[in-house]
Amino acid sequence: MKAKIDGKQWVASHMMPDEDVHSSYIRIHGENGGDYMNFQLWKRGVEAGKKFPFDNDHAANLSLEEDAGFWGGTSGEIEITKLDGKWMEGKFAYKATSGSSTKTIEVTEGFFRVPFGLSAAQ
Repeated sequence: MKAKIDGKQWVASHMMPDEDVHSSYIRIHGENGGDYMNFQLWKRGVEAGKKFPFDNDHAANLSLEEDAGFWGGTSGEIEITKLDGKWMEGKFAYKATSGSSTKTIEVTEGFFRVPFGLSAAQ
């Protein structure tokens, strides 16, 4: 996973896998030091070319060590760009806000790649 956070390049040093194959959604989670970002997608209906909006019900989560706080991305979208039976790739962008700040954080040029087998999609 990688993205620009307020124009500054951010790359996950590791990602946590979605280990619950029985779950109806896949969680995409990347971390680097004390920073992390994640979001989830319902497995049903996931297909290449499909876009999903971030909103109040399906927010992206962001936590930055240098800017203490929890941020929710409720404006933007994720697009599935590739789905081949082994991997899912996509791009995302959103604006994140926090209840404890008037600041808005902009996440742009986001990209992720996660395992996504055919059995996981069912």
